[in-house]
Amino acid sequence: MHSDYFSVGCEQDYIKGRSLNALLPLNTPENTRDVPCEGCVNIERCAARATECVAFRQWTADGDYQDKDVMRLLRVPRGV
Repeated sequence: MHSDYFSVGCEQDYIKGRSLNALLPLNTPENTRDVPCEGCVNIERCAARATECVAFRQWTADGDYQDKDVMRLLRVPRGV
């Protein structure tokens, strides 16, 4: 490959400043608790069947979950 190919982005940032898209917040939740799957008795079963429980869905959306939702309402994620 041509060696100048990789320097284009750096030069553009230097001349025009950072892209506005690079400054947008990603709204990634801060995980207040560890993933609910750690220590769960269904971890291998869910991995084999590609299912997830309410606690995992809530954890991926908000970073937190309620203990009563672990292993509740197992289903295949949407779009899979």
